[in-house]
Amino acid sequence: MNSHRTHDFKLDPAWIDRIFERLTEIWQQDFLINHPNLEESKRFWGVALYNLSSDEIKHAIEICHFLKTRRAQPPHALEFFDYAKHLHAEDRIGVDQKHEEVKAKSTNFGDGKKFNWMD
Repeated sequence: MNSHRTHDFKLDPAWIDRIFERLTEIWQQDFLINHPNLEESKRFWGVALYNLSSDEIKHAIEICHFLKTRRAQPPHALEFFDYAKHLHAEDRIGVDQKHEEVKAKSTNFGDGKKFNWMD
């Protein structure tokens, strides 16, 4: 069993907390305003994202960094899942061409530190 999944078919709450932190860093209040009941939202996201691997979550966060420049609204849980699974085609226009650029920007902050979504 993967350590980020629990036995009751939801992503580990610590992982959900970290995803919420990352999305809040990207969208700030625009992300949090969509989640007035934060604990209930986190439970929903935990169930919705249960089958994602750490690499898929990292990929979805990279897409969110890119999309912040193209759309005003942060993703909801199912959109995030789609980004992780490469399923959200209408928002992926240009992502494939710019993936290396986005990856470089989201993984290297210019201070020698590499991006790790769990850090």
